Order: sequence, then structure tokens, then C-alpha cells
Amino acid sequence: MQNQPHPQWNDSLEAKVTQELRQLPVLKAPATLLARVMAALQARQALPWYRRPWPSWPRKIQCLLGPLLTIFPLLAFYLSRIAWNNLATSGVAREVDQKLSLLSLAGSTIDTLVNAFWLAGRALMGQPILRAGIIVSVLMYLACIGIGTACFRAILNPRVRL
Repeated sequence: MQNQPHPQWNDSLEAKVTQELRQLPVLKAPATLLARVMAALQARQALPWYRRPWPSWPRKIQCLLGPLLTIFPLLAFYLSRIAWNNLATSGVAREVDQKLSLLSLAGSTIDTLVNAFWLAGRALMGQPILRAGIIVSVLMYLACIGIGTACFRAILNPRVRL
């Protein structure tokens, strides 16, 4: 049997809360609020279209710029590869090539470690207790980040109360 409060308690509590709320004075907005809001809206409308948020841009320009902004990084990468291949093998080019080979070695090492962790994780995820432990650990980590963020904001902003 569940513990549920009596319906008459709920009704009396609701009636008391309603009565107390009705006794409170009506809050009025500052006299300057409407003027400030209207000024902010007019200032936003006065902005040129390219200064407004992306969704409010004209559709034709969005349809034109969307593919261009997608293709531009690919084109820049392609042209840089062409320039690199056409570059004469000078001392600077050899030095840069050596440094890039070190980065490639670091990248392959990181790739190997990620694959090893992935395989170990797949092998261990078959065990329910381990899966539950990992899930609880991740949730606790996220909770710590959230609580830390809330405390940090409360410390820096005295108007915020926990």
C-alpha cells in the first residue's frame, strides 16, 4: 500500500496557498522597461541582414552560402596539397616533412591506443556489473561537473542562490 496524503489535505493546502498568493500585491514592471524593450527590438531590426543571426538571413543567400561554406575548406585543403607537391625540395621543405612524419608517428600511436581501448571495452562490456559501474562512474562525473558549475556561478554571481 502506498503512502498517499489524504485528498482533503491537498485541497486545504491548495486553498491556503491560493489565498496567500492572492493577498500578495501585484508586481509592476519598471516604467522604463517597455521603452527599453522596444528600443532593443528596433535596434535589432535596424541591423543589416548580414549582422543578424543566420536563420534570419534571406533564404536565397543561405542556399548560396551553405554549399560555398562547405566547399571552401575542402578547396583550401586541395590547393594547399597542390602547392605542397609543387614546392621544390629545399631545406625548409625537408625539415617540415620530417616534422610532419613525427606527427604522423604520433597519430598512428594514438590510433593504436584508441583501437586497443576500443577492443578492451568491447570485450569487457559483455559483463553487466562492469557496464553498470562504467555508467555510474560517468553519471557521477557529469554530476560533479554540473555541481561544480553551479557552485562556480553562485560564487561569481551574488544574485544567484543555491
